[in-house]
Amino acid sequence: MPRVLSLLAATGALLLATPAFAAETVSLWTPGPVAANGQPVQVQLWSPAFDPAAKVKLTVGGQKQADFDLSQPGLLAFRYTPPADGAAASVPLTVQVKGPKGNAEASLSLDLAPAATAPLQITFDPPILAFGTDSAAKVWVQPPPGAQDLGSRRFSVHSSAGVIDTLTPVGDGRYFARWTPPAKLPDAQVVLFMVSEDNRPGEVSWRRRRCP
Repeated sequence: MPRVLSLLAATGALLLATPAFAAETVSLWTPGPVAANGQPVQVQLWSPAFDPAAKVKLTVGGQKQADFDLSQPGLLAFRYTPPADGAAASVPLTVQVKGPKGNAEASLSLDLAPAATAPLQITFDPPILAFGTDSAAKVWVQPPPGAQDLGSRRFSVHSSAGVIDTLTPVGDGRYFARWTPPAKLPDAQVVLFMVSEDNRPGEVSWRRRRCP
C-alpha cells in the first residue's frame, strides 16, 4: 500500500509539471475611428503571442485576411480598405494565435467614421460686422447635404481674434456660435474662423472675415 501512495504522489507531481500556455490578450492598436472614405489604412493588433513563428487566423468583416505582417514581435499589421459610402459603422475582427510565445483568441471591432463629402459651409449674421457698432455676430455652420448621423456629430470652432462660444445645434442640421470681437481691433484686420469635426481633426473648413 505505501508503494501505491508513493506512485500516485509521483504521478501527480509529474502532471503538475506539464507546461501549459495561458491565454494571452489581444488589443487593437490602431487609433480610431477610421474614416470610411475608401482609402486604405494600416491596422495594427498587439499581443504577447504574436511572433514570426506563430500561426495566425485572422478575419476582417467576416472575410479571411491572409495578407498580414508579423515581422515585429508582439505586433500584427495588415492593410484594410474601408467602404467609401461615408456611413458610420464598425467592422468585426477575429483573431486566433498559436505560437511559441503563447496562444490568444479575441473578437474585436474596428470603428469607422463617416467621411465628409463636401466642406462645411460657414456664414455670418450679420454678413458685415461694423466694429464699434455691432457688439457680436452669429457664426453659422452647415454640414454637407446627406451627412450621416448629424445628431451624434460634434464640431469645434475657433477664431484668430475675439471670443467665440461653443457650437450649438439648432435642430435643422445647422449649428451656430456667438462671436464677440476684441475690444481693440487694428484697421482692416482679417479674422480667421476654423471649424473641424471632433472625430476627424484632419478635415478642417475655414473662412476669412474682414472687419472694417
